[in-house]
Amino acid sequence: MDDSELIEAVSRDLFAYVLDGELPEDDIAELIKPADFPEQYADYDRLVSLHFLLRQKVQDFVESLPDDIRSIKTETTTEANVQREGVDGRINWESTYQARATTSPKDSGLHVIESQTEQYNIPENIVLKALVNLIDGAIGDVDRYLDSNRSWVTESWVGEERTRERFQTLVERNIHLQRIPSPTSNAPTPRMLTRAQQSRRELYRTAGSLLAERRAYDSSKSAIQSLLQETTITPSGSQTLFELFTLFRVLDGLRNVGGPEIGKPTYHTLASGRTAAATYDGDRGLNVFYNQTPDDPSIEFKSLPDEEPATARSDIALRTATQIADAYFTDTDVRQHTNRPDVLITTDDNDPPSRSYLIVEVKYSTNKQTIRQGIREIVEYISYLRRDGNYPFKSNEFGTGLNGLLVVQDLDDSEIEPASLAQQSREGLPVRIVQAKDLDAVLPSLIRRTFLM
Repeated sequence: MDDSELIEAVSRDLFAYVLDGELPEDDIAELIKPADFPEQYADYDRLVSLHFLLRQKVQDFVESLPDDIRSIKTETTTEANVQREGVDGRINWESTYQARATTSPKDSGLHVIESQTEQYNIPENIVLKALVNLIDGAIGDVDRYLDSNRSWVTESWVGEERTRERFQTLVERNIHLQRIPSPTSNAPTPRMLTRAQQSRRELYRTAGSLLAERRAYDSSKSAIQSLLQETTITPSGSQTLFELFTLFRVLDGLRNVGGPEIGKPTYHTLASGRTAAATYDGDRGLNVFYNQTPDDPSIEFKSLPDEEPATARSDIALRTATQIADAYFTDTDVRQHTNRPDVLITTDDNDPPSRSYLIVEVKYSTNKQTIRQGIREIVEYISYLRRDGNYPFKSNEFGTGLNGLLVVQDLDDSEIEPASLAQQSREGLPVRIVQAKDLDAVLPSLIRRTFLM
């Protein structure tokens, strides 16, 4: 699974779980916004607007707008007014004679005067003004950050071209833009957008296309995918997207298994340190946590109880992790664990332990050392797991081999020749290591064998 495939998969999941209202939008915004992005953009709508603002097509539109606006389209309307004595405009003599004959036959000072007015209130211009207002609003939101040295700033709106300054000056002073009325709450209508997109003028075609694309981000999976792929701001690391991908696969797996023991899900916040991301009302009382230790003082990951020697469990965990890695890398210094697994499934009870936990760690990598690190972490999580002050698993036991799952990037194009799941089972490995491509097929069976058998 490469980056484009990962983005496609996560975009599909974002649409299914977030945009359909099952998971909170703002939690997702916090997860996919870049690491150096202002905290105020942990807001889904604003984040999408700013992603849109930084698209190259939008910047090209803004840079060409000062020249394009000179050829703006208007419509001319003619108004007829009756004037006496002074004449200010073109006299329509035919209408003048008719007016005199019907109202004032002896009034030679009565004239019907025609005046022409240039109208800017046409559908194409309403679309143009709506797009300009959208861009101007996004710039206003981020204006305080445009003086920073962030690369996405210097490469777009405040570089040598001074795009922001020129655009804001145009919006404030251009007489054509000022004469276009601001759109009402229900405008531009779909018909207006279509008319702009079918215009002979490139200015309107581009404006209609960009505004339609921005609207589509609120309701289209493919548009979200395009947004993530095309903007100069990329998500804060493929690792985060891979974690989300794995979380969504777990939720899909539980949904596919279903049944009274799993029950119906209720989805909650994904913010770290809060309650479960999903809870299930089935007989087993399942809870799914994402990237956090459960907000439950009875569950923790701690290696050093007072009654045990300081290195007993940590030594066993490290030795076991090394043995698993040697078996997995068939061609046969890892770091400290992160204190919380990427995904954790628990039951309300602890009986028996082997049917009460599934701990999932995620590594978006084909690097052997990184995978070894993930193996150590997953083994430590199983070893250090405590509930109500007690270890569910003995110091030299790691469950049935199904209580720990390490998910890694596809290894097809790497030099690694991993052991298959069947080989891992024959070796009696206490955790399973699965490539991303196999996750959909593996999870339902793993869930059944762990929680339902």
